[in-house]
Amino acid sequence: MPFRALMEELNSLADEKYRDFQLKLIKDPDVRMLGVRTPALRKIAKRYRTEEDMIELLSYPDDLYEIRFITLAVIAEWPYEYFHKALMYSLNLIDNWALCDSFSPKCLKDHQGEFLYDIIVLVSSGEEFYERFALVTLLKFYMTEEYLDTIFVLCECAHTDMKNVQTGVAWLLSEVAATYYDRCKQYFLTSNLDEKTYSLAIRKCCESLRLTAVQKTELKDVKSKWQFVKKSEKSST
Repeated sequence: MPFRALMEELNSLADEKYRDFQLKLIKDPDVRMLGVRTPALRKIAKRYRTEEDMIELLSYPDDLYEIRFITLAVIAEWPYEYFHKALMYSLNLIDNWALCDSFSPKCLKDHQGEFLYDIIVLVSSGEEFYERFALVTLLKFYMTEEYLDTIFVLCECAHTDMKNVQTGVAWLLSEVAATYYDRCKQYFLTSNLDEKTYSLAIRKCCESLRLTAVQKTELKDVKSKWQFVKKSEKSST
């Protein structure tokens, strides 16, 4: 599809109120968005099936949220070998949490072990959306008992001074708590997270509909114990 025809279609699907709502959530003045809803963007992405289609798509200007979303949605359908070759290109298209969290490469379902090294590298990168992508990928594809220790270590390696990384860690840990409550509770007792990230993670757990009232009370008690230990450690140094 020629770029002009695609832009005409996107403009015809644009919803100004939806755009304004999304921009308020994203909170980034540099994001350019028309306001096309996600189901429509995914439907358009399905048209780009051949190599020639993808070459054409990659030739389009990519300064618009919707074009980036469509490109990432197409790459997310690729086999692992092709996705992996396009990994850095894909990540460099991501400049906000909405794009980041929607990018979910299906091939990773069968390649967790292979891709784990890339996740470790990304979490150590110091690049905000590289790290958030890695954390969200752990949440989507690595939520098994086998990877729990890895998840806990990587949460503490992440650069949580960056907001989107901090919220990514908190979201990931709240999902761990909902799936493996006892293991996560034990982790919270001895965690080396910074206090802001720790508090946000506990808060996300307490907001979860998947945890019981009793579990939420227990986690608040764990937080109090953790804070007391941390203050005692500081006073003794």
